[in-house]
Amino acid sequence: MEIRNKLEVDYCFYITEKDRKEFARPYGLLFVNNKKLLNYLNSYKTIISVGDYVTQLLVKSNLIPDIAIIDMKTKRNQLVELNVDKFSKIIKIKNEAGVVRYSTLLILKELIVNSSNGKNVVILVDGEEDVLVLPISLYAESDTAIIYGQPNAGSVIMEANRYNKWRAYDLFSKLRVKKC
Repeated sequence: MEIRNKLEVDYCFYITEKDRKEFARPYGLLFVNNKKLLNYLNSYKTIISVGDYVTQLLVKSNLIPDIAIIDMKTKRNQLVELNVDKFSKIIKIKNEAGVVRYSTLLILKELIVNSSNGKNVVILVDGEEDVLVLPISLYAESDTAIIYGQPNAGSVIMEANRYNKWRAYDLFSKLRVKKC
């Protein structure tokens, strides 16, 4: 018999090959002009950025996201230099490509739901951050803009609302679970 003081097993929700195309579709407004994108963001109370390019764009424009999720790479391998000094807190997590780790989901939920913990926080991902738009959509409150890059197209702003929460739940139900 094995006795443990705490649970050390993490679970991964992963995308099946059959659903990959649906997860890659942009949901929200696609912007190809950065100036228009920045002007549009001014109407939101909370901004959450997912991805190095969009986070770098916001930081260079002095529009610091409440929560920024980056992996210090763009297009999977081009290294990005980003000044994280503008953030009040840095959190490091592990999250593999095409996966949402349960431990990551809990950290995001805590930051978003208890917004006093989630102001000007940068999350450095060891792995890949793209799929993390999904749990953010589940927990973000209305009047939140979730901004992420759409490779070779532009940047997407997805508003936190009932429709996008429903869509996130639907997509989340298609994920498969296994131990990481």
